[in-house]
Amino acid sequence: MTTAQSTTLLPCDNKTHCFDKEDVRDRYYNSKRKPPWDICKELICSNHYTFPHYTSHKDNTWAKPTDPDQISRIIEYHKLSEKRRAEVEEELAQRVQSSRPSTTVAQPTPRPSQIPIARSASGSGTPTQQPIAQQQQPPPPPNPPSPPPPTTVVPMAAQNPSLSDVSKAFLAVPELRNNGTNFELWRARVKAATHTIENEAILTTPHTDANFDGIVAAAIQGKLQNNLFMLVNTLTTCKGIMDSLITQFGQTTAVVTADAERQLFSMKCQSDSHIMKHLDDLELQYNHLTELVRKIDEKTYINIIITSLPSSYRPTINALSTSIDTQNRISAVLGTNYVSVVLTSTQVISSVRAESLSR
Repeated sequence: MTTAQSTTLLPCDNKTHCFDKEDVRDRYYNSKRKPPWDICKELICSNHYTFPHYTSHKDNTWAKPTDPDQISRIIEYHKLSEKRRAEVEEELAQRVQSSRPSTTVAQPTPRPSQIPIARSASGSGTPTQQPIAQQQQPPPPPNPPSPPPPTTVVPMAAQNPSLSDVSKAFLAVPELRNNGTNFELWRARVKAATHTIENEAILTTPHTDANFDGIVAAAIQGKLQNNLFMLVNTLTTCKGIMDSLITQFGQTTAVVTADAERQLFSMKCQSDSHIMKHLDDLELQYNHLTELVRKIDEKTYINIIITSLPSSYRPTINALSTSIDTQNRISAVLGTNYVSVVLTSTQVISSVRAESLSR
């Protein structure tokens, strides 16, 4: 952080702050979010104790009032460089100093009778008055917290997502069944979750931060049924867990292919409120079958989509089909070299999504 950067307004300026003792970082109160405690833009916020208005509350056991001593904890936990430590402490010292200019002018000018009397250096006993300016020097601002003894740390290339970010990313991942029949769908969901937190490579390569690797590994283990959990509960890296499960279920067999096809044909959505997730699951299962070298033709896939939808979407499908038929008739009349338009699964899914959003 530089002085130039300090002039840029942060989202957390003039906001209540607290210290997240679990993620070891600063947070601020954002009334527009639920839950309202948002992550500060920087690991060590420049408003860390300029606006420490938070007081402990029993409902937020992870939150603590901000304190300058927490800066050292943040630096050590997230392995920030010594250069970063110095920049933060310089910035915080400047903010504290700039927030106290009024204290130098608020002092009343003393009357002559209030000015302390000092004896002359000659020892004559003649009293002299000290200059007012000399007596009215304001106390210097407090020094920033003393850094702990220097340690060798490796600066991280990027800030890792917090525990709450990882938990949210894995909400859409279903449980992997003990028999592994939904393994490919589950695997695709796990990939999507790690892509959301911008760490998809963690599934194939151990992460440089063992603590973060352990957090994501725990999220993966939480999406396993009991027997599978017991199989991998001693593994501490995402790569180790995924390699073990791929060895267990990654082989393509006729049984796996038949079961995947059966699942696709049997998928149904009974509620409008679940339509988006249903379409996502349909596409994932269809892609899964394609990966298994079992291609479902387009016409059959369209029929699967239409029959899986609630009946309230039939008018939408009928309108789409009528529109394409009309377009083909008009094109046939107007030109001899026209190419007939064919209804596609992409058009059906897009129309259903648009209809769902408009309701």
